[in-house]
Amino acid sequence: KSTCSENATLVYSGTVGGSRAGGGGASNFLCMPLFPEFVLENHGVQGHNFVYGTEYKKPVVGHSNINIPCAVCQVKGQGSLLMIPAQTTCPVEWQRQYYGYLMAGNEKQPPTTYECFDKDLEAIPGSGRNEAGATVYHVEASCSGLDCPPYDSTKELNCVVCTA
Repeated sequence: KSTCSENATLVYSGTVGGSRAGGGGASNFLCMPLFPEFVLENHGVQGHNFVYGTEYKKPVVGHSNINIPCAVCQVKGQGSLLMIPAQTTCPVEWQRQYYGYLMAGNEKQPPTTYECFDKDLEAIPGSGRNEAGATVYHVEASCSGLDCPPYDSTKELNCVVCTA
């Protein structure tokens, strides 16, 4: 849906995004805002992980390949924590806890979830050896199902974590 029920307030609306069909990357879907904010940039396609538009397939709505709208809604009076992809600022009346980079495993790995990593990335002292553990990569937008512009496949996606 692109709207909220009567007892909820619209925080933002957008397009459902997710990993490439049949690949690894991330297992959860995201509501990608209509107008992304790019603050932390590393120009050039890194190619490790992309967010694609998400489509209905038959027989869900009778037509295939229709991209899916989304709405993020809030019910007042409830404590809320929200990660917004492709943004660095929070909606009015929300408090920013941190912002940074949207990251997930790559398309060659088993699916992970999309997570928001703080812009000031830290490392555990003494680490630095490749020990074949889990890995995360920056996520970029794919122009397959997401509008470019305003999305840009050569920029890493930011994210923000907000509370209300």
